Amino acid sequence: MSSRHDAKLVILGASGVGKTCLGLRFVKDQFVSYTASTIGASFLVKEVSVGNEKITLQIWDTAGQERFRSMAPLYYRGAVAAILVFSITDEASFAKLQEWVRELQGNVEEPLVLAIACNKADLTAQRTVSYDTASQYAASIGALIFETSAKRDTGAHSPYAAPPCTLAPARPRARRSLVADARLPAAQACRSSSTRWGGA
Repeated sequence: MSSRHDAKLVILGASGVGKTCLGLRFVKDQFVSYTASTIGASFLVKEVSVGNEKITLQIWDTAGQERFRSMAPLYYRGAVAAILVFSITDEASFAKLQEWVRELQGNVEEPLVLAIACNKADLTAQRTVSYDTASQYAASIGALIFETSAKRDTGAHSPYAAPPCTLAPARPRARRSLVADARLPAAQACRSSSTRWGGA
């Protein structure tokens, strides 16, 4: 018998790194070359299957602009996973990602699965942040890491599909710890089912 439950995910990162494009690619399998800057947050919903479980992902795509930073706790509190996005062509966005991690470490006490999306992987000629650099950082915080391109649909589903697969085996390390189980074969077992879209 299958069971159902909800899981709240939050997408964090600097403005212009492609957070909304990644979300749209995962939920609607669409790529939009231009999207207006998110104001506050937008809301996406998608159901995925993990073994016999059906999980409804409630995805909060937060604004990257600094003027909306104070609103972020409204969206990441209660989340079971955070998808942290940066552009491989923008070192400042990688530094901003690390700021988000520090904020989560200081404000989130319950275990949280982290997934880093090294986005705009199609722009390799303009790359300024190496995969090795990002991978070493991910290892230091116990995060999953993926190279993604919403434009080419490369790895765009992985940051969203992997966290639900890791929720059950993830174990708290200590108070205020950030927890992730990077067993990718389990992530590959995830498959998407019915899709819904909401706006907020």
